[in-house]
Amino acid sequence: MKVSNELKVGVLGVLAITLLILGYSLLKGKQFFVKSKVIYAIYEDVSGLSATNPVQINGYKIGKVMKLELLANKTIKATLNVDRDVTIPSNSIAKIISADLLGSKAIELVLGDSPKNVEDGSILDASIEKSLQQSVNETVLPVKKKAEALLASMDSVLTLVTFIFNQESRANIEASFASINKTLQTFEHASSELNKLITSERANVEKIFEHMESITANLDTNNKYITRIIKNTALISDTLVKADIYATINKANVVFTQVSEIVEAANKGEGSIGLLLKDDQIYNNFAGAIADLDKLLTDMRLNPDRYVHFSLIDFGGGKNNKGSEEQATKKKKRKGEEITQSE
Repeated sequence: MKVSNELKVGVLGVLAITLLILGYSLLKGKQFFVKSKVIYAIYEDVSGLSATNPVQINGYKIGKVMKLELLANKTIKATLNVDRDVTIPSNSIAKIISADLLGSKAIELVLGDSPKNVEDGSILDASIEKSLQQSVNETVLPVKKKAEALLASMDSVLTLVTFIFNQESRANIEASFASINKTLQTFEHASSELNKLITSERANVEKIFEHMESITANLDTNNKYITRIIKNTALISDTLVKADIYATINKANVVFTQVSEIVEAANKGEGSIGLLLKDDQIYNNFAGAIADLDKLLTDMRLNPDRYVHFSLIDFGGGKNNKGSEEQATKKKKRKGEEITQSE
């Protein structure tokens, strides 16, 4: 059977269109002969990322970015087509990284540790690696700030140098150095005078040190006595602490209270002392009795023979005794009369 040219042209056209569609799909990341699954990640910024960029794990390619879609909340949803046979934990992170120094991007799957794996249509957590420009800026910015601070310091130094080399400033500096020179001369003179004073008073200083050594030696010699005094003082303190001081104080308070009560009773005229202090008649009688006693003692001192009678030899016996008793009675009567007359 002979095939016509028209049929040949038609078949070739269909094959060409099919190959074109397949090639375009392959360029878009579609895989027709590999089982795959679709997962998603949502980013706030996808600078440099585009469709067909690779999806990889530790640098190994497992899929491609199918498409990027802008959502209503201004975030971007990335559709990822990955190999179905690759196990991806559900808590893995889809991280946008720089694939090379030229700025090409890729998505690195940072695998988690969840026992549950992602399924077709799952959404992964997303993160973005710092770009080269951001890293450079973070590194250069501190250096830039330090350079600016250094330039400011250099400017201050230049200003100071300009001020120093000014004619008026030089004159002030010279005056300052002259003042410093005078101060040093004053210190030198004071040092010289101090040396002279020390030289002249060396003997007194030596005597002072000798006295100090003597005092130290005495303290060392009497160390045991000083220690004994300290121990005795401590013993006295302990004795005072241990003594029942409070009981003694309480007893003293009781005594003072009783004395106060006695004085108060005497002031009120109660008791013998109170009557003696308050009753004038008792006081006068007591004073009169003391006066009579004083007169009696005076008369006994001046006339002892009126009150004391004795003889060395008693010859009269009972008769003489009777006469002596009569004489004594008469003398007592005379004494009473004399006392009455004296009053």
